Amino acid sequence: MKNISSYGYGMFVLSALCFIGGFSSMAINPYNPYGLGIIFMGLFLFLQYLKKLKRVPAYIIRLLSWIVAAGFFVVDIALVVMYISGR
Repeated sequence: MKNISSYGYGMFVLSALCFIGGFSSMAINPYNPYGLGIIFMGLFLFLQYLKKLKRVPAYIIRLLSWIVAAGFFVVDIALVVMYISGR
């Protein structure tokens, strides 16, 4: 196993906590964009862990980065719509 710093392990732990929090929030209220945003934040942090690990090809990192960016965009649009509608 490669020697990765505590930064990499920290990103893994934070991503796991984000996934747990996001999925539990989505279980309580499935139409909650905050929970979905937390899940995408966990995916972003897991992506940082994979980059630090340096065992994943660059094209997969790039693909996952675009998925995370699109997910954040959808969540932002949902939050703007909620703000405008007053919910």
